[in-house]
Amino acid sequence: MISLSDNSEVLLRSWECFPAGWSPDGSLLYDACGNNMPSIPASHAGRGAAHTAFTIPEDIDGASISADGKLFVFSAEETKSDVWVVDNFDPAYRK
Repeated sequence: MISLSDNSEVLLRSWECFPAGWSPDGSLLYDACGNNMPSIPASHAGRGAAHTAFTIPEDIDGASISADGKLFVFSAEETKSDVWVVDNFDPAYRK
């Protein structure tokens, strides 16, 4: 994450994850990590404060969150064709 005010940089994750997008208010970043979709509070970036938003049986391969923050669209790595949609998503849920 790069600050626009002072160009400082913060590493969000040290392992391979793929960004899925920001929450509508910019307070959370969602990233696909294996079969988990963690949410990272922007105020705690780089300090291990992620929460699992949801988990699916297979690895997530490419994901996006809707502009209103209530819908994820992603594909799962499986041998058969499948698309998963998470609706009625509650960003306040903590596991």
